[in-house]
Amino acid sequence: MHFPLRQQVRPDLMRAMKVVRDHPDQLILEDSPVLMTVLLVVMALVFLCIGVGMMFSDQAWFGVLWVVFTVAVFGLFLVLFVRRNQLILDAGTGVVTHRRRTLRTYWQVERDLAHLERAIVQTSRSSESSAHRMALVYGGGMDEGIHPFTAVYTSGRGAARGAEAVNRWLDALRARG
Repeated sequence: MHFPLRQQVRPDLMRAMKVVRDHPDQLILEDSPVLMTVLLVVMALVFLCIGVGMMFSDQAWFGVLWVVFTVAVFGLFLVLFVRRNQLILDAGTGVVTHRRRTLRTYWQVERDLAHLERAIVQTSRSSESSAHRMALVYGGGMDEGIHPFTAVYTSGRGAARGAEAVNRWLDALRARG
């Protein structure tokens, strides 16, 4: 019996996929959780202020515990959920570079641009809504297959905008010869 893994779905407001550079020789896409990071930091500051207020009142020990708990929980959220993805299609070097950065790790993989066929949008549907992510389709080499750009699915048109930008850039590159 097969039980599919439950996919993470996040609102589009929490992520911002955008084209950073669109040049005939280079396309750079970036997916950053800007709003989510800001919201986590603001919420952490509010909870820290509450804890510091308790520390200066008659509940000093409870305030210290509150501050320690707040730092631990929001620090864990920042480490687990804040990921920046960057995709660089470089015609000059013939390389596709996919970078992923978290607060603790940096990951980069390079693939041959000649093997990149197109970008597609993968969709995850539930009873209430659907969410999307962009994926790259490679038609040759050791990395043949479909490779997601982000680990999470999001609502909105970010994945479609990214896939359209990649496909438009690839079409223009192939038309130039």
